Amino acid sequence: MNRSFSHRGKAVLFYLIFAAQVSLLSSAQASCRGFHQAVRCGNLKCEPSAGETPENCPIDCSVAAIRSYNGEVQCRNGAKIYAPTSTAEVQQLVAGAALEGHSIRASGSRHSGTSLVCSDDIIVSTENLNRIIGLRTLNGETVVDVEPGVKLGDLTQWLHEKGLSLGFGLPNFPQITAAGGLSTASHGTSRIFPASVASGVREVELVTGWGEVRIFNALSSQAREWNAVRVGLGSLGFISRLSFRTMPQFNLNVKTVKMSDRRLLRRYPEEWALECDAETYFWFPNRGKALRFCEKRTAQGVERGARNTILLQGGSNTAFLELFRTFLHYSRCSNTLASFSESMTFFSFSVSPPFKKLNKLGWSVGSHNVTGYSHKMVMSDYPDSSRKFYSIIDWSLAIPAKNVTAVLHYVKGYFKAHKIYLPLGGITLRFVQDDGATLAPYHFAARGESTPSSTPSMMLEFVTYDPQRIQGKRREKMDRPINEFVKMLVTIFQARPHWGKNRDWVLEEAVKAGNYGTQLQEFLEVKSELDPRDVFGNKLTRRLFTGSGAVTAQ
Repeated sequence: MNRSFSHRGKAVLFYLIFAAQVSLLSSAQASCRGFHQAVRCGNLKCEPSAGETPENCPIDCSVAAIRSYNGEVQCRNGAKIYAPTSTAEVQQLVAGAALEGHSIRASGSRHSGTSLVCSDDIIVSTENLNRIIGLRTLNGETVVDVEPGVKLGDLTQWLHEKGLSLGFGLPNFPQITAAGGLSTASHGTSRIFPASVASGVREVELVTGWGEVRIFNALSSQAREWNAVRVGLGSLGFISRLSFRTMPQFNLNVKTVKMSDRRLLRRYPEEWALECDAETYFWFPNRGKALRFCEKRTAQGVERGARNTILLQGGSNTAFLELFRTFLHYSRCSNTLASFSESMTFFSFSVSPPFKKLNKLGWSVGSHNVTGYSHKMVMSDYPDSSRKFYSIIDWSLAIPAKNVTAVLHYVKGYFKAHKIYLPLGGITLRFVQDDGATLAPYHFAARGESTPSSTPSMMLEFVTYDPQRIQGKRREKMDRPINEFVKMLVTIFQARPHWGKNRDWVLEEAVKAGNYGTQLQEFLEVKSELDPRDVFGNKLTRRLFTGSGAVTAQ
């Protein structure tokens, strides 16, 4: 088959698939009672004439000054918002809040999906604390000093221009701030190399609840302080400066391979070959298939336009993507449409992987074999920082290595029995080495110990579309299979949720189940020293901490 016929054939095939989806959509619209009235909620335009309000359709109509990226969390508008330009200004805010008995929360790019971002009293934005300070030598390593509001995507590009990299410890989303990514345990993926933001940080400057500036690093600080500060949930103080280890820039080759999921169901890690420097799986349990993105360091040259585009599917108002969102909406009530849409998503990624390069005509095309600069392959392209997301719920849980095999088999059976389909990309599997940060979800130390686990844990992640205007018993019935699945992962398999994803109840369920062992108490002991008056607490953290013998607001 020649190249031109291949492209023409793909276009015809996509058209036929699209026509089939339209036919299934018509059938779903007829059978999904009540969903038609809610379909316009999520088109990113507030339409009061269609009955949309800030309460029933926050993704379109929210008037909250601080809200999460997906509209799931709406912070109360009574809080005062400040955007200081210096550490000294932050100290003044903290001192004043402590004196008046008010609480403070930091706000970055608001990519968290839980109410950790909210405060009823004072919110301190990092938007004006966004300088890359520069390079220096710290304890024999070259580090880069940054203010808390620096976007990780901007930082990686700045370093690239100097021939440097942050390695594999980067999340997909480039708009996450340095302090926000650290505080919520953001991560990349690798079973071989450190792949968490916390593993790459070398020093943290913190304005504590006393209003004083403290500097923490692995050499000069107590281990329990250093490990607590690296994933502080915004509850220990305000991060005013961070220092990240750098390394020489390197090239990554990414190969996309379609495979049966039998390989994923083997014993972990004994029967999982270490073939990649970093690896990600898109798994579709009801299809019995997966895609593996295998990343390897390489000396071969960078290809034109090489980039990761995993996150570029959502958020636009183009007619095609709006129709795709409509499919997602009705897929929540039609298993037939959900199954078909999921299979087409798998087919689309198989034919045109999200790793792209320029072809001979200068077009950006998905390729099964791409080589690019490390930061362009690890972090997804997302050029428009103002682009909105569709109404989605991001679920992410760390699975301890000892339970990975059992969890994967459980997922396979549960999804089949409950006919669960995930048209937004199936289940993503990534891997993170334990860096010892006390409340990092992937820090599965033995009970009563703080020594990091030697085997990387697995991050099980998936995205569901959220038809926000569907409420009441219909919504409860629709959500029950996913909610029960997530609860089972937490209560039976000791999973720990990502602090910046999921929903608040998942975080509370993990604390209630005792999944953090003595580590939560260790964290709270550090908090009692750095912020004894709970200046940096909010309603969620007080619910999480109080049930564990924690400090409470004075």
